[in-house]
Amino acid sequence: MKRRVETYALGTFDDGKSSFAGVVAGERVVRIEPGRLGPGIETTRDILDAWATVHTELASLADEASAAAVPLSELRVLPPVEPRHIFQAGANYRTHVAEMIVTGKAEDDTRTDDELLAAATAMMDERARTGSAFFFAGMPSAMCGADDDVVLVPESSRTDWEAELVIVIGAVADKVDRKDALSFVARVHRRQRCQRT
Repeated sequence: MKRRVETYALGTFDDGKSSFAGVVAGERVVRIEPGRLGPGIETTRDILDAWATVHTELASLADEASAAAVPLSELRVLPPVEPRHIFQAGANYRTHVAEMIVTGKAEDDTRTDDELLAAATAMMDERARTGSAFFFAGMPSAMCGADDDVVLVPESSRTDWEAELVIVIGAVADKVDRKDALSFVARVHRRQRCQRT
């Protein structure tokens, strides 16, 4: 599969010998050498931890994506960052959450599936009305790269799938006002886009 990134993006890659943080521009990746962005800054997590002082350097690195950089097609694309936490909100997935509640029905629950679905839907509607979203935690160890196989557990009798929208927080944040929320999101470029052909 051929990929091309317009403008530039930050990621984690493996060249068969080691994994490394890099900036991808066009179809090439510039390896971020240890110390290039400052002492102790080597991984994408390190870069995010120092985001306020280093993110402007990523554009300079992208300018180096010349013939000397590694073709993206020759690298394994790893998860872009190893998060400390994956905090997920299911409020936007009203129907999906309600269906999960039905499929996870306790053995001693005497309600029919239709009754349980109605109760779950009402619960999700109430959470949406009161602003009490449905939150759950994800496991960082469950992440895989863009082209990696998704390994399904053999004990599962039914597997579902869903697409995820991810926002990487690029600064320490606590009790942030809604109007200021986007200023804490790590972003390289507003119109960043990855194309697959």
